[in-house]
Amino acid sequence: METRGGRRVLRTCLALSLLPATWLFVSPPHFFGPGERRALHRALHRATKPAGPLLPSEPMGVPWNKAGGSVTVELFLDLCCPFSKRMLMTVAGGVAKAFEGKVNFIFHSVVQPWHAQSSYMHEASLAVLKLHGRDAFWKYTVALMEQQEDFFDDKVFEKSRQQIYKELAIVAHEQGFDDKKIMARLHLTGLGNAGNAVTQHLKWATRFHRLRGVHVTPTVFVNGLEAGIVSSDWKPDEWEAFLVRPPDLADLDGIDSVECRTRDVSNTVYANNAGLYLPGLAELCLSALATFQWPCAANVYRTARAIEVSVPCHTDRQDVLVFQATGEKRWQIYHPPQIGDVDPLRRGKDGDVMEDLGKPLLDVVLEPGDVLYVPLGYGHSTSTAQLSGPSLHITLNLDSVIWGLSYRLLWSASLRCARLRRGENDEAEEATKTKGMSWQRYSSLQAPLPLGLGQEDEPDEIVAQLLERAELWCGQAPSVEGVLPEDVHQALQLIQEHRQKLLTLQKVMYAEVMLGLGEHPQQREAAHWSALQAQMQTLFTSLGWT
Repeated sequence: METRGGRRVLRTCLALSLLPATWLFVSPPHFFGPGERRALHRALHRATKPAGPLLPSEPMGVPWNKAGGSVTVELFLDLCCPFSKRMLMTVAGGVAKAFEGKVNFIFHSVVQPWHAQSSYMHEASLAVLKLHGRDAFWKYTVALMEQQEDFFDDKVFEKSRQQIYKELAIVAHEQGFDDKKIMARLHLTGLGNAGNAVTQHLKWATRFHRLRGVHVTPTVFVNGLEAGIVSSDWKPDEWEAFLVRPPDLADLDGIDSVECRTRDVSNTVYANNAGLYLPGLAELCLSALATFQWPCAANVYRTARAIEVSVPCHTDRQDVLVFQATGEKRWQIYHPPQIGDVDPLRRGKDGDVMEDLGKPLLDVVLEPGDVLYVPLGYGHSTSTAQLSGPSLHITLNLDSVIWGLSYRLLWSASLRCARLRRGENDEAEEATKTKGMSWQRYSSLQAPLPLGLGQEDEPDEIVAQLLERAELWCGQAPSVEGVLPEDVHQALQLIQEHRQKLLTLQKVMYAEVMLGLGEHPQQREAAHWSALQAQMQTLFTSLGWT
């Protein structure tokens, strides 16, 4: 026998299956009774409820002001972290207002679990946000940061959660907010781990910073990418220098006004060793050191638009990676020139002119974001004629010849080891004449050693490669020189140790630039180059070439 309730459920199910979709939302009173309408709406709610966890109804974070700028700076901060306090007080103390309408500052909560009270502090700030809005949140957060030490571990160790909540509400009351309403938001909403009215918002904030890979505070993102260069110790003028231009060019544009050694040649301004002056380039060099495990340096070049020849054809004694930052520049790459009286790795410099270049091996226009590799010894010239400009590019120089990391120095060191092993007198390096050599023969020993990149060849393979290259270089078998594999192994060990010392010196050098340590920039550069040259002298001394 069917009950009245059963008939009601049956009628509801029939209505769901037979009525047009629009009727389900109208629920006409003449068709359903009150109980049936409630059952229908519950069924609709279950049917339309999204699967998975709750999601926020608005973007994460608390903006300083209405979005309007092209640059977004996200501050991931912990209200119990003293370093976060430094950064927040600087930004809220004037930096954010100075860049209003240009830069969007957004606060993100990061609860650090080793401070239990950190959760309560962030909950209180979120309660203020939900009750009184964005401006109130920033006002309360600044006030809370000013009293941050009152909530340090040693101050709250013997206090209960409820007591800490009350003290946080008092801070809100002092700023003109209703402390009773805030306490109501912080009160538990049920049994077990039900949490309070802002628990879900704190969960979203935690999930968000974990997905972004943020684990320490403060952490700063600029336009979606982490900006590791930003420090909690930055003063307003350092923030201004960083934000006055688009962040990716903040350390490059205006290079001619930077206090470093710049030169102006043929409408091109360039700064050698700019990584020793500009933190952004120092960071690039540190990344290159970690990646390539090879000594490096960064130069910057800015060329005016419509310049037919911005830099005449020349060769360099290092491998170069070119990063085009702004504007466009045409690059023409030529085969290495014939080898004569002038150093093949310094052609086109110091009054020398490269002629009869022939057809370029590569003729390409670099646009922002493009990267070009130019091997050592290959001629190259640049131009901005008929291109958008001005042009700004960075060169990352991977030096081998000047730091003794070429096959030629390994061969010279191996000759010495062989002569000493035989009890013979050793000359200072080997003195093979290069004039008239083919490029294949010349480059056999001038090439960089296969070290670095995390893919180093086995010593036996390097020994075998050297002996093959030396045969081409000398025009005869290395055995004529009496060099044995054991001599090469001994020389290679010296050069490996030398390379590690160079890398350590350069890591310290660029780290000091990033951190703003050391003396006046030019004095700092001189001191570091002196240390690098001293290491070269140590190598020569170990080889008996002093």
